[in-house]
Amino acid sequence: MKINPAGLVDVTNQVAIITGGGRGLGQAYAIALAAAGASVAVIARSADQLEETVSYITKAGGRAIALTVDVTDQAAVEQVVSQIEEQLGPVDLLINNAGVLSPLGPVWEIDPQEWWRNMEVNLHGPLLCTRYVLPSMIAQRRGRIINIASEAALVGCAYLSPYVVSKTALIRFSENLALETKQYGVSVFAICPGAVRTQMIDVAFSAEGQKWIPWSSKIFEKGLDVPPELAVDLVLRLASGKYDELSGQYMQVSDDLNERQKWSRELREKSLYALRLNRLQSVPEVDMSRISAILQLAVEHHRANRLTQAEESYHQVLGEHPNHPEALYGLGMLAQQSGHLQSAEQFLSAAVGVQPDSVKSWFSLGNLRLAQEQFPDAAIAYRQALALRPNSLAIYNNLGYALQQQELFEEAINCYQKALELKPDFTEAEANLGNALHAQGKLSTEKQLYYAQLNHELGIVRKKAGDLKTAVAYYKQAIILQPNLVEAHFNLGVVLHELGELEEAIACYQKVLELNPNYPEVYQNLGKVYQQKNQLQEAAAAYRQWLKLINPHYAKAVEAYQDTETTPESSVTPPIPQTEVTVGAYQFPAIPPVCDSEKPRPFWSVVIPVYNRTDYLLECLASVLAQWPGEEEMEILVMENASQTPLFEMVNSIGKGVVRYYRNPENIGAIKNMNAGIALARGQWIHVIPDDDYVLPGFYSQLKQSLEGCSESIGAAFTGYENINDKEKVIRFQQVCGEYKGVTQDWLWKIGVANPLNMSAVVIRRLAHERLGGYLPELSFTSDWELYKRIATSYDWWCEPSILARFREHSNSITSDLLLSGTQIISIRRAIDISESYLPSELCTEITAKSRSHYFNYCLQSTIIPLQAGNVAQAWQMLEEVLKIDRSSIAMAKLFTWLTQDKVSLLRDEIAQRCNLTPPK
Repeated sequence: MKINPAGLVDVTNQVAIITGGGRGLGQAYAIALAAAGASVAVIARSADQLEETVSYITKAGGRAIALTVDVTDQAAVEQVVSQIEEQLGPVDLLINNAGVLSPLGPVWEIDPQEWWRNMEVNLHGPLLCTRYVLPSMIAQRRGRIINIASEAALVGCAYLSPYVVSKTALIRFSENLALETKQYGVSVFAICPGAVRTQMIDVAFSAEGQKWIPWSSKIFEKGLDVPPELAVDLVLRLASGKYDELSGQYMQVSDDLNERQKWSRELREKSLYALRLNRLQSVPEVDMSRISAILQLAVEHHRANRLTQAEESYHQVLGEHPNHPEALYGLGMLAQQSGHLQSAEQFLSAAVGVQPDSVKSWFSLGNLRLAQEQFPDAAIAYRQALALRPNSLAIYNNLGYALQQQELFEEAINCYQKALELKPDFTEAEANLGNALHAQGKLSTEKQLYYAQLNHELGIVRKKAGDLKTAVAYYKQAIILQPNLVEAHFNLGVVLHELGELEEAIACYQKVLELNPNYPEVYQNLGKVYQQKNQLQEAAAAYRQWLKLINPHYAKAVEAYQDTETTPESSVTPPIPQTEVTVGAYQFPAIPPVCDSEKPRPFWSVVIPVYNRTDYLLECLASVLAQWPGEEEMEILVMENASQTPLFEMVNSIGKGVVRYYRNPENIGAIKNMNAGIALARGQWIHVIPDDDYVLPGFYSQLKQSLEGCSESIGAAFTGYENINDKEKVIRFQQVCGEYKGVTQDWLWKIGVANPLNMSAVVIRRLAHERLGGYLPELSFTSDWELYKRIATSYDWWCEPSILARFREHSNSITSDLLLSGTQIISIRRAIDISESYLPSELCTEITAKSRSHYFNYCLQSTIIPLQAGNVAQAWQMLEEVLKIDRSSIAMAKLFTWLTQDKVSLLRDEIAQRCNLTPPK
């Protein structure tokens, strides 16, 4: 193959990375770039093929290195890019060439995991490689990224769905990235090399390929394939920097780049001229192309729930075309979604004024008015939509509802019947028809029950869809039809609780108890509602009744409990020996062996440390007590750290007869309080759970099933968990090992770099504490992470993948306090320094370096928090601590790039003043 003909380009002194550089086009790109003067790094999974590429280049006098990596492995990609930059220098060019064509076949026959693997390689791989070369490119204000796409991205191709979708997304990724990096001098291109015969294409000639895509092999059989030199030539031209004006564009090997560049310049000039024109109804055609592109971007933002960006793009369209109906419609829907109903009315009314034949605008306007109970106006809008689309089920149904609310029952019934003629199994219309007939007294008792159940089922459907207000309406209608329908009252209470209508929710739950006094979930939900209202006595009573109904062990213990058994005076924390254990170069609080070791020990010790806060303690306790299997299996300790008001009564109100309550005579600090609980615990396995978190059903039983009789090499275990907010909404979840269950692989690598765990989801063998110690008090933010690293150096960890715990994010948590104060940065640095003394020597350097890099990025972003509050001095102090975590050249490049952002301008000015520099204007 002839490469770089006639010295086409000169890329001397450039550093290039080519993924998939061991064979095919990737190898050709690498050889050509090296011949043109670049230092080349080729990366792929196969070492043999990479060595072949490097050997070819070095024998020809070029410079090349090879590194094996799976481009879908984030940590590995980050490490490889770092190694390349250390050996060759900052990266100037990235070619994301690695890709796969398989699997082939119909969507319903392809293994979903195989389908997604294509996305991982073809899209996630380029994302990761791009992510880790960009900091250096941005720092040096130059760089080019070439993503290898495909013609398949332009049209659908049957039986190639994963490949088509991934390559389509890669083009969009390139366009978006080009917009983001333009200001930093980084250009991004997506190219199609054409039908080049490579090993990846061999699947087309396989039996599978002949079955699903027989046309593809005929391209090559008929000699219609594209010479690889054309793709190499296109890459070299783009690498030269002569065509950076085309950044963000998709191009094919047949394109004349000079003509495209000329056309792009003309388009920009014409667009700029169009912007100077008076805004008229008639916009030049070239401007309409631009408007369409902006509108498409707005729609994509809207679909992705990026509402601010969508609004900006819609307004940008209106800035150039003031009466664009799609932009008006989009803004109307955005306003309704954001709760700005008056603005939504204005935008949607304007949209139908400009485009009176728009069904969706009329229908959306009707829905908006219906939601505001403007029933006559809603009916007008629906009739307009129906005139344009006479056979619409949804329009007939909604028009019927608007008429029904005006007591125009015959017209409403007619609409519902029309909808049912079009679709006899249209459940919503059937339910509404029954409701209208009931309002006229035309339903038998039997039919009332039927329609009540139908409304209830629709309420459940709307609840699952997140449409809570409509769910409320269906549940209420079900109750009107059947006042004693217990489940409707209960589910109505659940939805009202979610909506924050607490008194109404309580009324619903009380009605359920009138109908069924032994409904456990009602008492649990009442406990949560009263807790939210800070009516803690009522909450405790509700939780206690729930626990009695669901846990016979608890009911028996509470019944047998005598109030004289425990008093506040008898609950003082006993003296605990204060000794130390040495691990590495540091001393840690020792955990003494269990006293009376001959006495039977429970499997579990649950330790709940608490100080002052009472907001969530009852829920935490209740979640544990619900799973209490009896004192032979589990002990529960509440460690109260000298709160201003003793919490004995609250703990005893729900835990009497089960929970052991200890109160420290004086505040010893949060971490020492946890260690005290561990020292007092007698269980084989210890679970420390903060008072504002809670466990989900199955936490203890599933873990016990896995850990009972397990190897003594296992020293700790964890489950999946969810992060929730103050309103118990799930924000995100964490399953560290996916669905894998068993001993974690390469765990020290993972936990050594960063902490993906949460204390509420972790249990630790007491023997591990006895050998390695407890939590280190000086680490206010990272004591758990440091302990997990310490244990991982000596023990295996077990992963239980199910989500069985919940961590609460709220302003009144110790974690939030430490985050805002900046103490966390010091704590993170100390945890890294400490573990560096005991990590295995063969892993220590790499793990520590990656950890410093990870937390440098994390902590750097944290400094924005005080800046947003105008506290520049605190941000400066935090930055000083960030720089103590990592001072590598890569970290400094990231810092300088980060400081160019507008949102950190105050800190940038502060740095300039402290360095006696004049801040840039």
